Amino acid sequence: MINFFEKRNIETEIFVYVRSPAEWRRSLFQQQIKVGNKDIDQYLKKKSGFRKKFSRYKKLFREGRFNIKKFDRDNFTGKCVVADFCSLIDIQKPKIINSNESLSFSAIKLLYIFNKSIELTKGDKAIYLARRDLFAAIRDLFASHDKMDINYFKNDDSDDLNFLKNIFSVEFNDEVYDKNVYQGDLEKDIKNISKNEINMLNDLLDKNEINLKMSLTPENKINALFNKFIENRQKRNKSLI
Repeated sequence: MINFFEKRNIETEIFVYVRSPAEWRRSLFQQQIKVGNKDIDQYLKKKSGFRKKFSRYKKLFREGRFNIKKFDRDNFTGKCVVADFCSLIDIQKPKIINSNESLSFSAIKLLYIFNKSIELTKGDKAIYLARRDLFAAIRDLFASHDKMDINYFKNDDSDDLNFLKNIFSVEFNDEVYDKNVYQGDLEKDIKNISKNEINMLNDLLDKNEINLKMSLTPENKINALFNKFIENRQKRNKSLI
């Protein structure tokens, strides 16, 4: 790529937005929960590898042409990473559809037990759309609840953090919600559904006209909701035929 642009006398400048290693793991974990993954351990200890990744590019591009920015919405132009990037390269911001919404821990817990209770299914549009409906319903239901504590995702990232600080002047100060929370607690805590969360889930079942909710486990309630969404999608498909 570099040779391609140099032969045409095109100046190349690279901008990379990075989260802290702990925040990166939290974001990766959340994305995997969204797509149906139920194996949580592999994402807790995953290394960001920033030094290895970025050292190579630092050598390839001349001084000042490879830039790293801290991923921090509060300090972005318009509090939006797309708008911030557009301002850096002086182009107009396009219409933005946010498809990477953060999830509260309450939403993640319920989506996790759903992932554990059902096999991934493919090839059926109604099921695919019902999964999206379920995700949106659970996300919106618990939108006001707290995010996952960053301490679940803390590892020894001193090498990567020192590299970013010393070479690119990028420093992170991850928020700390509860100093008594540790990475090893997540497997236990993610299965702990509170009474308040169950009551809110019951209200969602009521809204979708699902009865017998009091006799169901949280797993069964989520599956009942999912089946209701499948039924709704199948009815819509028939009405379009």
